[in-house]
Amino acid sequence: MALVRNLTSRNGTAIAISMVIGSGLFGLPGLVISETDPVTALFSWVVVALCIAPTIHIFSELGYRLASSEGVAGFATYAIGNWSRGGFTLIACGALAVGMPAFFLVIGAYASELLNLDPTTWRGPIAIAVAWFATLMNLRGVHNLAVVNQLIVISVLIIMTGIVVLSLSNLGIASQTLTRDVMNYTPNINALWAGCVIVFWAFQGWENLSFGLEEVRDPEKTIPRIYWFSFMIVVILYLAFAWVVSASAYAGVDVTGVSGLSALLGTGPVRTVLLFTMVVVLVANANSWVFGASRAFYAAGSLALLPKSLGRTDDKGTPVISLLSAATIYTVFIGLIEISGTSPSTAFMLTTQGFIILLGFSILAYLKFKRRVPAAWFIGAVAMIGWIFLVHGFSFLLLYPISLFAIGCIRQSMTKLKSARSAEL
Repeated sequence: MALVRNLTSRNGTAIAISMVIGSGLFGLPGLVISETDPVTALFSWVVVALCIAPTIHIFSELGYRLASSEGVAGFATYAIGNWSRGGFTLIACGALAVGMPAFFLVIGAYASELLNLDPTTWRGPIAIAVAWFATLMNLRGVHNLAVVNQLIVISVLIIMTGIVVLSLSNLGIASQTLTRDVMNYTPNINALWAGCVIVFWAFQGWENLSFGLEEVRDPEKTIPRIYWFSFMIVVILYLAFAWVVSASAYAGVDVTGVSGLSALLGTGPVRTVLLFTMVVVLVANANSWVFGASRAFYAAGSLALLPKSLGRTDDKGTPVISLLSAATIYTVFIGLIEISGTSPSTAFMLTTQGFIILLGFSILAYLKFKRRVPAAWFIGAVAMIGWIFLVHGFSFLLLYPISLFAIGCIRQSMTKLKSARSAEL
């Protein structure tokens, strides 16, 4: 049975927001300050938001024209031809296989703080538990997932607005100092690039959303609405929160690390309530990411790049085997990250570079569709400038997506050759 069109503007926007907000809002502000400094971190959020804006338009256009479970990998394939389909699909799967475990570890770190447990000991087991919980939620179907996410989105908008307003009222002097340094900022390109690459993960929810666009009703009208409504809400929250975090760092608060924002939550019952809310929002974010990631593995199974059983659904249109297999992969990678002592920022970078590559070819796909429209070339040029900045600093890490691309293309060619021989017989 094929995937079913169950997503509307309302529940699609809810899934999009909860897919984007989560580790990006709670895990990355502290992590990017750890890798750079408060001012560079703030500019990283601004630069990536500017780079993503034209991409939202591009994705909304390609989304209804090329809606499929292949998502952004399908967009990239359209740019250079069907021969690349297997390669781009495996890049997406490989990026998610590494990035999702890092994301679950962010949840594990915050949940450990909530339960007064040692994060170095407990974040891994909690991350695995959340991965399987999110998988079970998805097994119940898209409708149930969307209802939960709509409630969570309403909650996070109210609570995060309150945190921003309350924090800013206590950061007057720090905000003034930050404003002065922002006005006098001279960018260090290498530091700014490092910050942007980490922050880019926070904006990858829309790329992940593309894997579920085959399930959107009335896609020509609904998909652009989902992208733009969610983008406007998310960017406002991100930039406000990034300012609060940088100002808090100026005020002497230690906000570094994947659970650094816990330092902003005060003490006592208020801290407990806010930490609990953050964990709930992160779990909702995980539900949405598991939804999108499972569709990427479903597409790979449908193309016979991975076992064909991954490309099947149950009688309700849910890719059950894909969901369960993905959860198993996440469990293995969480264990490997914890045992090896790999930094979550490294895992996020591995994921980010794969999606940045797919983004670049998606821009080319958009220009291929709109080659006779002058305004499209301006939008494409702006998007490509941002893409060049984001991709220029990767070195040996590029071997990961390049290898996946080669394996995917070879696998696709072998499958076609096998099918051709079977047809001859």
